[in-house]
Amino acid sequence: VQFIYTDDVLKLIVTDDGKGFDLSSLNEENNSSFGLGIRNMHNRAKLMGAEFAMQSKTGEGTTVTILLPKENNTNHEH
Repeated sequence: VQFIYTDDVLKLIVTDDGKGFDLSSLNEENNSSFGLGIRNMHNRAKLMGAEFAMQSKTGEGTTVTILLPKENNTNHEH
């Protein structure tokens, strides 16, 4: 897990060296082969004004990256 904070953005990177998986079907409409967890991570990042990216290959692990612009980080009420 990495947190990188610059003047413009907070970047969260989570990487594992697990078995990975094929993401190609994630973007298909009405796809039920992925659980709600991946979709919820994407939706929550979007609600915060962040960018969400996931990279994974079978046999090579997975990396999730979230980029939250600093301006969005200070505009939300807690």
